[in-house]
Amino acid sequence: MLLHSTRWGPERSPRDPVAESFFSTLAHLLSEWSAEPRDWRLPRARTPELERAMAYTLAHLPGPVTLAGAAKAAGLAQRTLARRFDDEAGTSWRRFLHDARMLRAMELLAEDGARVTQTAYAVGFESLAAFTHAFTAFTGERPRDFRQRIAKGTTALPSPTRRRRRG
Repeated sequence: MLLHSTRWGPERSPRDPVAESFFSTLAHLLSEWSAEPRDWRLPRARTPELERAMAYTLAHLPGPVTLAGAAKAAGLAQRTLARRFDDEAGTSWRRFLHDARMLRAMELLAEDGARVTQTAYAVGFESLAAFTHAFTAFTGERPRDFRQRIAKGTTALPSPTRRRRRG
């Protein structure tokens, strides 16, 4: 739907009934989709090879971690591991790595005295700006706001109107 919306540019007539109907429907759907609860977990491996690749990836979150390293740990070729991630885990290795980093960042930010910059480096980001952008896209709130909310004892997620859903 988002790609289809590009057929109307900013110069479109505000009285275009098809455009108005389309964007009204899109707004309702986005509101509904953003209210859905997030699944805050990583997929589980069904085979020993994928389990080894996942364990390797999780053990190397703070540093540079590559598909090649995960494939070597699993005893598989890179292309085979990539296909296995898609087939078994329903995600790519890169998405698994990203989600694992974000979930670990959430854990670290929930600890007393947590610092956003140290958390960014601890989960493998070399740039605070890149970490903040990734974390915000993943959770719907900035790392600092997440840390403050957790420190206050509020565990509810941000309101659906503020949360962003990644595609």
